[in-house]
Amino acid sequence: MKAEKKTGLGRFFTSREEIDNGRRSGGLAIWIITVLLALIVLGVHLHIRFEIVRLGYATSRARSGLHQLKLKHKALRLEAATLKAPARIEREVRQRLGMDVADHSRIIYVGRAGGTRLASGKVQ
Repeated sequence: MKAEKKTGLGRFFTSREEIDNGRRSGGLAIWIITVLLALIVLGVHLHIRFEIVRLGYATSRARSGLHQLKLKHKALRLEAATLKAPARIEREVRQRLGMDVADHSRIIYVGRAGGTRLASGKVQ
């Protein structure tokens, strides 16, 4: 069939077959776009869910590490208090260094003109 040249109002209107073909291709395009958008939304949703799970595990590891650090800090504070105990220091000084409490004859007092200073630094 030979294509007819449209004249008059016929050139502004299309045939029923052309309209049906346009609807089919337009409907297919809309359907494809809808499916692609749904897949994109699904991908974003899954990414967010996986990120939430990953951050939950990271938070759990951080809390566990914090708990371990608190326990270690408590143990170190106890050890420091034990090492600073006056009875322990005196025992170490006597045993390791061989030192003993000095007699009063061996204590030299350094003082000012106005008073005598005791070995502890207090004015008598």
